[in-house]
Amino acid sequence: MADREDIITPVGTLKYVFFNEPRDFEDDGRFKYDCKFVLRGADSEALKSSIDAVCRDGIGKPATSLKHAVWKDVEEDGDEYTEFTFKVNAMGTSKGGKPYSRKPIFLQADGTPFGMEEPQVGAGTRARIALTPYCWSTKKGDKPTGLTLQPRAVKIIELVERKVRDAGHYASAFEAEEGATGGNGAVAPKAADF
Repeated sequence: MADREDIITPVGTLKYVFFNEPRDFEDDGRFKYDCKFVLRGADSEALKSSIDAVCRDGIGKPATSLKHAVWKDVEEDGDEYTEFTFKVNAMGTSKGGKPYSRKPIFLQADGTPFGMEEPQVGAGTRARIALTPYCWSTKKGDKPTGLTLQPRAVKIIELVERKVRDAGHYASAFEAEEGATGGNGAVAPKAADF
């Protein structure tokens, strides 16, 4: 399939975000960077229209007819929105056989890259995403039958940081107790044991 122009989304809200670390999205051992992306009203319809045009061009049918939908319309407690699914395999391999990362690039609101410390992007973050639509087939040489929206760059408008909990976070929640110590988990002997 020929390369396609990236789609730049309107500003939306991220849910279930796995852009800092990939996850085993479909429990198949192939890790992916992924998120759900929420839009409402005219913004939602504009993105659906762009995706549908790619689908009609690359697959020959509307996006709503795909077996694996790339969006779903949701009505929850009187709130109506569209939830889009964006995902990309964490690693790729060049034609020369070299592996490379497909991690999305993070940009600040002014369009400049973040420095050495990348943001910990969490649910609730407001962002605009550059997507590459990828039409695929289940058998090599067959006509494409599916579409994946692959995130390439994330322009963060309002950051909600993902809470990263390390051992220090939990250590302060517990009181000291007698028991296992050291790196091997062995219980330290009491003086009375000698």
